[in-house]
Amino acid sequence: MATIHANLDMARGWMDQTKVDNEVQRLWSTRRYDVFGDLTLTEVVESMAFSIYFGTTSRIRSEEAFTVFGRLFGKGPILVRPNGRHFTAKEAEDELGFVCVDLDVYSLNNTACGVEKGLQQKLSGHHGRTIKGLQLHRRAGAGNNKEKKNYDPTKHCTYVFMTVARITAHNFHLPDSDDRRWDMEVNGVQVRIKP
Repeated sequence: MATIHANLDMARGWMDQTKVDNEVQRLWSTRRYDVFGDLTLTEVVESMAFSIYFGTTSRIRSEEAFTVFGRLFGKGPILVRPNGRHFTAKEAEDELGFVCVDLDVYSLNNTACGVEKGLQQKLSGHHGRTIKGLQLHRRAGAGNNKEKKNYDPTKHCTYVFMTVARITAHNFHLPDSDDRRWDMEVNGVQVRIKP
């Protein structure tokens, strides 16, 4: 798992857009991740070998590990079984092999959301179009209302994380109009992409 070096953006002052962009670039093309075999995110996206979801949370990590998959498979694009049945959080972890990786932690929620948004834009724009199945994200800063309501910036930090699983077969080369385009394997398990 990636080691968190705890960005102290509060101490350094508000991170303006240039600093946020630099953070995104560091996480995207400079930093290497054990979960990908020491590849950068740039190299991982080029390989088309992983489904990736970026998110933010202020929850303690032990809680988030069990809730993130509920969010991941709750809103599109989502992965379902070939018969249309949804995966549970436990099935997503056990069968599909999804793991949660911390990218970094920020004292300001706005900074974390800016970094998350930048990573999502990089992922969407990398191949010139959104490749559903490879990219599982939705809008930035989409934490649930309870989490936002209880967020206290004097007590909490906001983590930027990603959940990833290995794609073992896909049809990304087919046009969206071809029904086979929406079938793939994640961790050797047949899934269907529900856009």
